[in-house]
Amino acid sequence: MTTRRRKAANLLFLLFCLAPSQSFLVKKPFSYHSPRVVRLFYKRQQAPAQPTRRHRRNFQRRPHTNACVHAVNFIHSAKSPVDIYEWLEESWLTSQEQQQREHLQNHGNNNSRVEMNRTSFREEFLFSLNDNIAVHPWEHSYLIKELAHAKAYDAAIFYLKHYSDHSVHCYTSAISALSPKLRLEDAFAMIKSMESKGKRANKFILTALFQYVQGGPEVLQLINDLQQQKHYPRLWTTEVHNAAIHACTRGSRGRDSKQAQDDFETAFYLFSKMKGEKNARPDLITYTSLFLACGMASQVQVAMDLLDEIAIKPNNVVWGAALNVCAKAGRPDEALQICKRMEEQRAQITRRHVGALLAAYAKAGDNAAALHILRALQHKKSTRLITDDGISILLEPVPINIVMVNIVVNACAVANDFANAKQLLDDLKEGKFVTFVHPTHDKRVVSLIPDEFTYNAVLAACSNSHQAKSLVREMRLTRRHRQGQVPPSARTYTLAINACKRAKDWKTARFLLEDCEHDGIEKNVFMYSAAIWTAVRCGNLADEALFLLKEMEQGDCKPNLVSYRGVLSAVAAAGKTDIALQLFTEMKAKHGITRDKQIFSIMMDALEHRQNSTNELSLSSDDEDRARFLESVVNKMDKDEFSVETAGRVLESLIYAYGTSDRFNDALRTFNKIQGPTNGPCLRAMMSSCALAKRWKEAISILHTSDIVEEAEGPALLDTRALGFAILACSKSGKWEEALNLLELYGQSPEGTMARNNAETIPLSALNSLIASCGRAQRPDLALKVLNEMQSRYGVIPNVISYRSAVIACNQGERAQRRHPPPDKYLESHSTLQWWECSLSLLRRLKEEGLQPDEQIYSSVVSSCQLAGKWQRALGVLRAMMIDYEKGYCEKLNLFCFNAAISACAKGGAWLEAVQIYYKMLDLGGPVTPDFVTLSSVVIALEDAGQKEMAQTLYEDGVKEKIVQPWTATQALDHLGGKRSIQAIDLHHFSSAMARIAIRNALESLLVEDDHEREKLPPQELLSSIGLVIIVGKGKGSELDHSILSPTVQKVLKDEYHIPYTIDPTNEGRLIVKPADLDKFV
Repeated sequence: MTTRRRKAANLLFLLFCLAPSQSFLVKKPFSYHSPRVVRLFYKRQQAPAQPTRRHRRNFQRRPHTNACVHAVNFIHSAKSPVDIYEWLEESWLTSQEQQQREHLQNHGNNNSRVEMNRTSFREEFLFSLNDNIAVHPWEHSYLIKELAHAKAYDAAIFYLKHYSDHSVHCYTSAISALSPKLRLEDAFAMIKSMESKGKRANKFILTALFQYVQGGPEVLQLINDLQQQKHYPRLWTTEVHNAAIHACTRGSRGRDSKQAQDDFETAFYLFSKMKGEKNARPDLITYTSLFLACGMASQVQVAMDLLDEIAIKPNNVVWGAALNVCAKAGRPDEALQICKRMEEQRAQITRRHVGALLAAYAKAGDNAAALHILRALQHKKSTRLITDDGISILLEPVPINIVMVNIVVNACAVANDFANAKQLLDDLKEGKFVTFVHPTHDKRVVSLIPDEFTYNAVLAACSNSHQAKSLVREMRLTRRHRQGQVPPSARTYTLAINACKRAKDWKTARFLLEDCEHDGIEKNVFMYSAAIWTAVRCGNLADEALFLLKEMEQGDCKPNLVSYRGVLSAVAAAGKTDIALQLFTEMKAKHGITRDKQIFSIMMDALEHRQNSTNELSLSSDDEDRARFLESVVNKMDKDEFSVETAGRVLESLIYAYGTSDRFNDALRTFNKIQGPTNGPCLRAMMSSCALAKRWKEAISILHTSDIVEEAEGPALLDTRALGFAILACSKSGKWEEALNLLELYGQSPEGTMARNNAETIPLSALNSLIASCGRAQRPDLALKVLNEMQSRYGVIPNVISYRSAVIACNQGERAQRRHPPPDKYLESHSTLQWWECSLSLLRRLKEEGLQPDEQIYSSVVSSCQLAGKWQRALGVLRAMMIDYEKGYCEKLNLFCFNAAISACAKGGAWLEAVQIYYKMLDLGGPVTPDFVTLSSVVIALEDAGQKEMAQTLYEDGVKEKIVQPWTATQALDHLGGKRSIQAIDLHHFSSAMARIAIRNALESLLVEDDHEREKLPPQELLSSIGLVIIVGKGKGSELDHSILSPTVQKVLKDEYHIPYTIDPTNEGRLIVKPADLDKFV
């Protein structure tokens, strides 16, 4: 055997000997192999199921001379990769280690020493190979590549370290092939080791380095590190740039849209730099990688522009990459435009291109168009496709493969078109889809058969549990076929159980879950989760869901997040809150499952569906019990779960519950626990608690320090409802200045914002509360300012409550102005500002805007006119209210409005109109039945007009109707000094006119001999023993701080009736007419 053959045999043996339980197929034999080796390599295609005994015996007997031949035999005849390694050890290592093994076992040593000796044998063999056989550097590179291809990374690294005379090609192969195993730092260490031996890096080294990075940031960091080397910039050739651009697209699956956009921008940044380099020029590989980047970020228009930029003629790979961009983005029109360009440039449209076109239609949800194209290809007919822009293309038939059929089947499944998906499956089974074995070389026609993906796609669209069960059985029966065996897999059973979920068939789902074991399939977490969600969909199966969860744990099948979501949903629908809390705790403590936003939402659903049973947590509908349940959830949360993205709904509800339960401090403590930025609902809940507790300071502080709410529509990126609650808290606390400051700071929209968005920035209720607060503070000018700016400045349309608050503010302003007249300077500068006129103006404006005033608005306007002495205006407003009441616009009449009108007439001397209104009120009755205030106002009007007799008559009628009851029970000292109960005239709330009439009526009743009139007076024995007691008050409630009625009553007694009186020594608010004086008067 020549040295070259022996070298080849040793290299092949080394390749097997160092690969730990892994094998590979040699792509081509060495050029120095014998003709027999080459013939064996290509001719032994049909290998026996297991190497024969002759193979093993020959390999043991002649390991050196026939190592190469038998190595090739073992490649083709091995049953599994493990068999190769075991047979090689039996045949080769046995002869070298048998004596050592027996010696070690006889002396009681274990297998670890045997493994150590085996390792030392490999090292000895490697060094002997290095010393005795001259191996070409290319052969070392090839050996390292094949070891890495066989995933024997440790063997490749071991060989690289122990062989000293490696070339640059060998290091390049090692860096490229070992990228799945090593880190970038290890690759740089190899380069440093290589350069220490006097070998400089080349462009292939740099190209291999980019296999260690993926994504734009890592690529830019590697480029930055490489540019720090002095001689590396000259190595930036086309191949290196292509590797860098392609690294940006590596690992794109699973990235979010922002990361994909960053990688896309990095790839095109490198492309722009590449066009400015002298040693680099974009080629077809460059554009292929750029199309991959466009597809990753769904940049279809950029891909279309890139096609126009290509200076060289694209090949089929480039066209396919461009079509894949449209397929990933779901843009079939652009895909047709690319096909049109291919047609113009006479490029052949292959089935790979048509598959991308079908995928574009499928992604766009147009399964009808995809099905139409597939049917045309099935019948080998051309089909004309037209885009929305009118571009037409004639698509010629191409050979169909199963991938194209599966694309259309999956499109039908996504569109829930089970009928077409099932029809395509039936056509495949009937052999209606045919293709060539090889489209160019072999014209043999074969029928396509469905694979597992086809069946799974049909199951994904199935909503009938019996059909799903039938499809699984059909897949099981394919095992009887010689070809086309498609046994069901775990995913198949999962999809079938999901079909039962859609059909709400728990019995079939349970059968499928148990039946999978007959196919040798172990129940996994996905199958259990699908069954659990079937129980949830069927309803009232919480016990079955809990049983499945327990079965998973007992069968060493760890539940996942989806499993717990399903079980919690079933328990929550049943209202079993105690079990829900238990599951909520154990999923993190027992299985380490991270609870997400949906888990916390399910806990809120459990609260909504709670049941009041003795075995469960007793939860009533009040906020205190609601807070108690939410507290139990929050207490079981980890610190990192206190974020609005995860538990925002629970935290919001708990803060609201604390606020409505008058537990502001607990609400504030919960709000402060939130980690990271808060959101609008939680901020609103906290501001609502501040408003309910009237904690305006805390509301302002939290609002000023709150985070920017991304979904906010306000000009300051602040939640508008939260701002409204803060304004409400200030308004309720009487801090209208602070409320106005908040409104000015956060409420005003930037110029043009409101016109563009047409969205309100401040809640209407908050502005209404601010208007009312300004009115209570006797600042009607600010109230009107807020009202006038509601729509123009804040984008809020005023309602009836807004106008009511403003009218009441004007009424309060008019009242304050009458009590405390402003100085003359103020009158000169505000000579035209009259609040009663503002009230009338607001009433007219309210009606012009199509709103209907209520009784409170009418009353406030009448009251303003009454305070200003404008009785004609007051009567006009009253008549307007009566007309609206008769037409049904005003729901009810208001007694205060009639009283204010009578009072206005009294001030204006219109006693006749006052009497008319009084009798009108008597006719209407009901809610406008005259009361004490009404009678007092009419009496004042008559008294001022000198109509004493009519006033006396109305008073007497009021006493009869019990509108006024002057006599009251009290205690007084009799002539013996003892206290006794008496009847006295109580004039506490009487006006001066009413008091005069009441005294006259009481004294003149003593002169009447009518028994009926005498019944209205106290018993005669009381008058005889104590006398007449008149309560006039001490004047503490008077603005002048002295009694007003006492002088009036004294004047009537003294001047009109000449009756002596005395002031009660025990109570100066009483006047007493002694019995003797009464008798003398009578």
